[in-house]
Amino acid sequence: MLEQNTGLLELLQKFLDQSSYEKERSQSSNVAKAVVTMKSSVKSVSEAVTAVPGQIVNTMDNVVDGITKVLLPVEMIVNRPVK
Repeated sequence: MLEQNTGLLELLQKFLDQSSYEKERSQSSNVAKAVVTMKSSVKSVSEAVTAVPGQIVNTMDNVVDGITKVLLPVEMIVNRPVK
């Protein structure tokens, strides 16, 4: 039977050889780890981008409050309602 199907023995040896399976498995594991790392990086960047507008508003509030303190008399600042 092996004489009639010359490639069968090689395929059978590959199938039974666990070292090639382990090698492929470890390579696919490395790819999976890289994908997870990339996903978390993209998620971090997207969270940072969506947080930026809120930070800009807070910074502008602080700037306006600082300018207000400089320009208004002290009596108006002390009696100023809190946001």
